Amino acid sequence: MTKANGAQENARQTISFLGPVASYTHAAALQRFGHSDYVLRPVTTIEDIFAAVANSTADRGVVPFENSTNGIVPATLDLFANATGKYGELEIVGEEYVAVNHCIVGLPLTSVPNDAAKPNLSYITTLYSHPQAWGQCTKFLSAHLAKAEHVDTSSTSRAAELVSVGTDPVVAAISSALAAKHYKLDILADSIQNTSNNTTRFLVIRRSPTSSPAKSGSDNDGTGWKTLISFTVPHTTPGALADCLAVFKAHDLNLTGFHTRPFSSQADGGEAAWRYIFFAEFGGRRGESSVDDACRELLGVAESGRWLGSWENGTAKG
Repeated sequence: MTKANGAQENARQTISFLGPVASYTHAAALQRFGHSDYVLRPVTTIEDIFAAVANSTADRGVVPFENSTNGIVPATLDLFANATGKYGELEIVGEEYVAVNHCIVGLPLTSVPNDAAKPNLSYITTLYSHPQAWGQCTKFLSAHLAKAEHVDTSSTSRAAELVSVGTDPVVAAISSALAAKHYKLDILADSIQNTSNNTTRFLVIRRSPTSSPAKSGSDNDGTGWKTLISFTVPHTTPGALADCLAVFKAHDLNLTGFHTRPFSSQADGGEAAWRYIFFAEFGGRRGESSVDDACRELLGVAESGRWLGSWENGTAKG
């Protein structure tokens, strides 16, 4: 790289995504940041994305959050829970939706004929893929690969990469057509997901700015923006969670998602293993009176709470 090229790259913003190249997260990053203003850099794990943004080696990060078939991505939600206290300065500033079309990809095996309508995959003994992919392809796997061993990988493109560097055609992967092309693998079966409209939602994260978000100047109508917050409740108090949820109804905020994950703190002693953190996603943005009032009221009945971000539906530029 020349000195001039190096200076140009340093001037562009760096986007961290779950790699390697040709992952679905890479597709989401390209969808949002695929032009010359940005440098896209793959990392190995979802936590690596959070860490890169937190320590300023990346300006933005793209993380998988939720799949329409298989639900929430636990690893991402656990990092937003921030139990270790390392990622409290990060916020969500956008979302991207990517259609997920899973394929069985592998090395060519010319001695076994393959029919697209009735694929002969009985010779495959080992399948690599990301944990989320298994639940999205249960019907096909039960019908055609019931005896194959499942091996988890950090991403679907990593699964394809592992197959490509091997020499045994009985090892295959669940990955994308893009990954198959990139790693020069054959597509042994296409569109193996349970539903034709299988979609994954990705969130864009950045370090929180020092200034507060500007007010919008009007109350929210619940259609243009989303907000995600996390909170905990005094778990020995009857009705504590119900009191928290009532706040959203009282302020006419539409809950569009509600999730829970185990959450522990060193100060909790023996009860730490049975404590939970709740995540509420709803229409509206920080800076609007209905949202700000609800958040203040929620902190009055919850044990603790944290704003995780507000972003425009599918189009916000962080």
